[in-house]
Amino acid sequence: MNIKKTKIGVLGGSFDPAHKGHLVISKEAKKIFKLKYVVWAITRQNPFKKNNPQNLKERLKDCKKTIGLNKFIKVKFYEDVIKSNKT
Repeated sequence: MNIKKTKIGVLGGSFDPAHKGHLVISKEAKKIFKLKYVVWAITRQNPFKKNNPQNLKERLKDCKKTIGLNKFIKVKFYEDVIKSNKT
């Protein structure tokens, strides 16, 4: 059996808002660790903040806009699957 390995990075957070710092971290991680993808794992509610000004749907849309042409970054919401908000 021939198993293909793909290196990915995961950047978790509330992304409220997504900004250039998230892009810089993602680009540097891709370069330093030779990653194929970086996944932005968005949490519904930041466990360290009382509330988020933007709702989840708005933040997902904002992340995709911030990413722009950086197709190596994938925006995902996993909390419903993993039953945790500790990304």
